[in-house]
Amino acid sequence: MEDYLKAGDSAAAFGVAKRWYRKVTGRPPPPAREDMEETADTYEQLYSAEPPPGHPIPLPPPPTSPVRDDVPSEAEIISAIARLKTGKAPGASGLRAEDLKRWAEEHKTAASEPLQIVVDIVQTAFSTGHIPQALNVAILVLLKKPCGNEFRGIGLLETVWKLISTIIDRRMKAAVEFDDSVHGFRQKRGTGTAILRNKLRMQAASANHATLKQLYLDMKKAYDTLDRSRTLLILEAYGVGPNTLRIIQTFWERHTVVPRASGYHGRAFKATRGVTQGDILSPMIFNVVVDCIIKAWKQEHPDVATVVDTIFYADDGELASEDPIALQQATDSFTDYCSRVGLKMNAAKTKALVTAPGPLTLGLSSPAYRFRMSGVGMSDRDRRAIRADCTQCGLNFRATSLQRHMETAHQIFAVPRAPMSRRLFEGGTTYTVDVPLRKPPIQTACPVPNCTGHPSRPDDMRTHFMWRHPMDKVVIEAEGPLPQCGKCGKHVSVASLRNHGATQLCKRGQLARTKRETERRVHEAQALSFTIQGEDVERVDQFRHLGRPILANDQDTGAIRYNLSRAQAKWQMLARILTMEGAKPKIMGRFYLAVVQSVLLYGSETWVLTKSNYEILNSFHVAVARKISRTQRRWNPETEDWDLLTPAATALERAGLHPLITYLVKRREYILPYAATIPEFKILQDRNIIRETARKIFWTDDPDLKKLADKISETYED
Repeated sequence: MEDYLKAGDSAAAFGVAKRWYRKVTGRPPPPAREDMEETADTYEQLYSAEPPPGHPIPLPPPPTSPVRDDVPSEAEIISAIARLKTGKAPGASGLRAEDLKRWAEEHKTAASEPLQIVVDIVQTAFSTGHIPQALNVAILVLLKKPCGNEFRGIGLLETVWKLISTIIDRRMKAAVEFDDSVHGFRQKRGTGTAILRNKLRMQAASANHATLKQLYLDMKKAYDTLDRSRTLLILEAYGVGPNTLRIIQTFWERHTVVPRASGYHGRAFKATRGVTQGDILSPMIFNVVVDCIIKAWKQEHPDVATVVDTIFYADDGELASEDPIALQQATDSFTDYCSRVGLKMNAAKTKALVTAPGPLTLGLSSPAYRFRMSGVGMSDRDRRAIRADCTQCGLNFRATSLQRHMETAHQIFAVPRAPMSRRLFEGGTTYTVDVPLRKPPIQTACPVPNCTGHPSRPDDMRTHFMWRHPMDKVVIEAEGPLPQCGKCGKHVSVASLRNHGATQLCKRGQLARTKRETERRVHEAQALSFTIQGEDVERVDQFRHLGRPILANDQDTGAIRYNLSRAQAKWQMLARILTMEGAKPKIMGRFYLAVVQSVLLYGSETWVLTKSNYEILNSFHVAVARKISRTQRRWNPETEDWDLLTPAATALERAGLHPLITYLVKRREYILPYAATIPEFKILQDRNIIRETARKIFWTDDPDLKKLADKISETYED
C-alpha cells in the first residue's frame, strides 16, 4: 500500500486497504433459510407496483435542447468506459470495469475482439432496444443495520449495463436544466451548497428579527417506490428520446432481483417499481422527478412559491418560510404531488424546526430584580452554584456545566428557550400613584403587585414602567395623564415629546420594544403545529439534516462538537491499525486526511467560525500530528520531569500536514462562488443590521476566513 502511495496511485492503495479490511474483519455468519425467504418476501412486496392516486402531475414545457438519442459511436462508448469507477464489486457474470478499461487500452494498438462485442451490445441496445437477459439481473446485497432486524440493500449490476447507464446519464446531464432548489448529484452542487443555502436563509430571517419555520421532509423508501410508468412520462417531457426511453422501459420490465447475504443467495423476484439500486442512472432519474414536482408546484402556486423556499438533496427535502400558512399549503401540495408519482411522505419522521433570532436580552428577570432592589432571593453567585441531574444519565453537575456535558456526552446541543416573561407581554392596566414632587425626593413603592421597585421621582416612575411594565400605563397624580411616546412607550410631557425621540433613553427603549416584539413572535411560532395528511409533525429544537446538526438557535458549536466526537472515534480505530502495521508518519498523515479529517471538517464551509471554535478543532488536529510524528510529551525518568513539547509546526511538518486553517480556507474557496449567487448573501452583506437584537456573528462577516486567518497567523510560530 505504501508503494502505491509513493507512486501516486491513490486508487490502487485504497483498493489494497479495502481488501485488507475485508480480510481482518471477516464475514458475518450465514443467514437462516427462513430469514432469507422472509427477506425476499419483504423486498418483493416493497418492489411490487401500486397504482398511484390521481392524475399525472403537470409536466413542464418541452425543453429547448432535447437529450441526445442517437446510437453512440465507438469513441463515445470508449469515453464512457473511461468514466467507469474501478474497484467496484461486479454483477453476476463477474465482469469488472477494469476488464473494459484494459480492453479499451489494448484497442489503441490493435483491434480488441472483446471490446468490439461490448460496443455491439451497446449500439444494438440503442438501435433496437434489445438488451441481453443477463444485464437485467441485479444482485441485492443485504447489509444488516446496527439496530433491529432491518437491512440496507446495495445493488450490484452488470458492468455492461453500467456502461449503457453512463452514456445516458452523461447525455441527460448535458441537456437537462434543473431548478436551483435541486442540489443532489449535480456538478458544483452537493450537501455543502444545500446546507449553506439553508444557513443563509436562517441568518437572514434572524437579521430581520423574524422566525423561520422549517419542515424537514422524509419520504418512505423513496427510491424503491417511485412509479415507473409516470416516471417515463416525466422523462419524455424532459426531452429523453424514444431510443433511450425504450432501453429504460425494457430494463425495468425485465428487472430481476436476487437478494444475497453473507455470500448466500435467496429467491429471485421481479421488481416492478422504483429506480434500480446501484444504477448510475438512478440518481439522475430521481432528480428529474423531484425537479418536475418543484416546477409543477411553482407553476400552479406562484404566490406561495414566492414566500416558501425549497431545498432538495435526493430524497432529503426541506420547506422553509416565515409565513406558517404558506408553509402548510406548500406541504400539502408537495404531499399531493409526491403521491401522484408513487412517493409517500412519512409524517412520523418529518420534523418541524423553528429558527429564532437570539439570544435576546430583555433586562433583569423578576428574581434578579427583586434581589437587586430588596436583597430577597438568590444572588447570581448562588444561582450559578445550583446543581442539577442530567436527564440522560442521572449524573449530578453544576447547572453552568450541564449544557457542556449534554453536548459532549449525549450530542444534545439545543438549549430550550426560556419561558416568556408574562410581565413584558401581559398587562393593559392603568395605575395611578402619588409621587411627591417636593425635594428631597422620597422613594415610592411601585403600584404593580409583587414589584419591588421604588422610584424616587415622577420621571423615574415613568421610566420604571417603560422598562419593567411596558404593557401597563402609569398616571402621576400631580401630573395627570401624559401622552405616551409611540417609539419607546414612555409617558412624557407634551413639551418634551418633540425632542424625546432623539434622546438615548428613547433609542434604548425602541430597541427594547423591538426585542419584546421579536420574543413574542418567537413564542407564537413555537406554539404552531404542522400536519401531513392529518398527522401532526413533531417539533424539535435540533435536527441532523444531511449529516449536520441544525439547531433552533442557529449555533454551530453543536455541529463542531458532533464532528469532533465522530472524528475522534474514527482516529482511535485507524491509529491502532496503522500503528500495528508499522505505517510511516507521512503515510499515516495521508490516511488521516482521507478518513478522519473528511469527517472532522464535514460541513465546515457552512460554519460561522470563531477563534474559540477553531481552537477546539485545532487542538485535535495538532494532537493527531503529534501522535503520527511521535512527538508527544513524555515523562523522562532520568530528569524526573516532562520533556519539552515539540512545536506544533514541527509536528505538522513531520506528519505531512498543513495548519488546519489551510484546509478550512480551501473548502471556503470552493463554495464561495455559489454563495455569491444566493440572494440572502447580498442581503446580509448590505443590510444595516441592528446587532443588539441578535448578538451573533453572521457567515457573511468573514466568508473567506481572512479575518480568522489573521487572528491565528502567529499560532504555530509561538
